Amino acid sequence: MADLEPDVKTGSGSKAGMIAIATALITAATTVSVAYITRSAPATPSRNDPAPSSSTSSGGGSQIDPAPQPAPQPFMQTTRNVAGVWTAQDGEQLEIAQSGTQLTLNGGTMTQAGAVIWQGYGRINDRDIKWTAQVAVNSNQVEAECAGRLTTGGNSLQGTCDLMGQKIPFIYSR
Repeated sequence: MADLEPDVKTGSGSKAGMIAIATALITAATTVSVAYITRSAPATPSRNDPAPSSSTSSGGGSQIDPAPQPAPQPFMQTTRNVAGVWTAQDGEQLEIAQSGTQLTLNGGTMTQAGAVIWQGYGRINDRDIKWTAQVAVNSNQVEAECAGRLTTGGNSLQGTCDLMGQKIPFIYSR
């Protein structure tokens, strides 16, 4: 039977050389991969180590610092509680019912034109509140788009309602 493989010297020197070449190739591939990853997403220095450092290993390549720490996550926002009765300086009242971020708003007041009542639905996001309301005045019904913001203390709600192109400011307190 004929030997189809070419003659290769299998001395101990040639095996050691092949192992050294394989090790060098693996080291080079790892270095290139790490350099590519580092270039794509640069690591930020940790808080405890103000200046990043690299040290040299006995193999001649640079030793890479451990994987960068993930960025700190923002504080978890809690939905502010705005449920209850809010009152304007003129006595107008706004009642808010709340389920999570969903709001139902009802209110009414007396004006020179007669009773004005409204009902709306909206949402709260941190301190911002937005709602759409159906407003009834003298058996006419129109839609209003309202947006307000809670003060830092959460005891006052200020904003405007757009009613037929007219911006009407409001301030409610509780």
